[in-house]
Amino acid sequence: MIKKIKIAFFSLLSLALVSSAYADITFVSWGGAYTAAQQKGYINNWNGKVNVENYNGGLGEIKAQVEAGNVTWDVVDILPDQGVTGCDEGLFVKLDQSEFIDDMIAGPVSECVAPQIFWAYTAFYSKSAFPGKKPKTIKDFFDVKKFPGKRAIHTWANATIEMALVADGVKHKDVYKVMSTPEGIDRAFAKLDTIKDHVIFWSAGSKPLEMISS
Repeated sequence: MIKKIKIAFFSLLSLALVSSAYADITFVSWGGAYTAAQQKGYINNWNGKVNVENYNGGLGEIKAQVEAGNVTWDVVDILPDQGVTGCDEGLFVKLDQSEFIDDMIAGPVSECVAPQIFWAYTAFYSKSAFPGKKPKTIKDFFDVKKFPGKRAIHTWANATIEMALVADGVKHKDVYKVMSTPEGIDRAFAKLDTIKDHVIFWSAGSKPLEMISS
């Protein structure tokens, strides 16, 4: 199945910069197995107390906290585009990237973020739903006649447009070239229209496994 590689970033909120390695902080992420892995990987190594909260992304709550002067979140796991926007709007603290830049596989997209993982979108299915021939490609994901049933898609547009174009026959190497044109976007939405009556949306990180098992 097609994978869409992304990079997630950490950002520190304005008015909430932690100066002590022993300070208590509130860490905000996406929930589910992903946040559990973060807990084991580095949150448990923090010397102070860490309060972990979940959110569904976006800058709405972050902006509200900063504008009210009542910031309760300290470190936020955020998407690249939102990291750039939040930095430009003064929602995040600018980091001294010289402290970590040499250890990064990919460089930061703005002065306010630190890259922390590579991740991928993957498509999976319930084996019991397809006892015979099974879907193997993103084209199959869009084929509701050959493989009937509900499709679950994230509420973000991230990767959804790319998936639709690949399913419509665009070669992987040409996806972003096609996406950069109005015709390409129209083509993607036309493809998405073919499954619109078969789609349910999810946002919380724990939802996909819950949905596939229910």
